[in-house]
Amino acid sequence: LVGRDSLSEDQKLVLEIAKIIREDFLQQDAFSSWDYYCPLYKTVGMMRCIITYFTNAKKAIVESSGEQKITWNLILNQTKAQFYKLTQLKFENPKQTRQELGEVFGKVIDDINNAFRVLTQK
Repeated sequence: LVGRDSLSEDQKLVLEIAKIIREDFLQQDAFSSWDYYCPLYKTVGMMRCIITYFTNAKKAIVESSGEQKITWNLILNQTKAQFYKLTQLKFENPKQTRQELGEVFGKVIDDINNAFRVLTQK
């Protein structure tokens, strides 16, 4: 019997990020106005946001210890808005310019970094 609860915190993180990559990054819908094609700069921006979240979460888990141990549940509860935003990036209009999408992704990355800065300073 191996369930999610028996996994280490970093393995839980990997599972959740893999789910985002599978369901929100790789999956496309050719019949939608926002997902019938995806320019390379949108693809790269989305992946940068996902990687930023993963890197910050992994660092928070690895560098915490003892009574101040940061768990995946704590991370998810404290960064719920940023995690949700990762799942919504695919809905950005692909017709936006590179600069417009760059600003959107830059704001998401800044929000992620700020949320983890607050989390790790507690």
